Amino acid sequence: MNELVTTVAALPLYEATISSLVRTIFWIIVIGYALRAIARISVVYAVNKTHEELKKQQFNAPTHSHQQTHQKSKTPDAEDVDFIEIKD
Repeated sequence: MNELVTTVAALPLYEATISSLVRTIFWIIVIGYALRAIARISVVYAVNKTHEELKKQQFNAPTHSHQQTHQKSKTPDAEDVDFIEIKD
């Protein structure tokens, strides 16, 4: 138990100076901007890849299926509803 206390106490303590504080803040800002840049590049890449895949799907899709969907949407699929009159 005594050895544990002496090893913890033997750890070197660094003095907090203005230069070390400024250096730490500088690296936090640099790393933050680097992560933002990586995120923006990866998002742009993902959007472009998705856009290309959608273009390929639209190019390969037959055009008659588009016309069939318009014909189906014009025919109503609703049921007839009977109303009952209520007398006072």
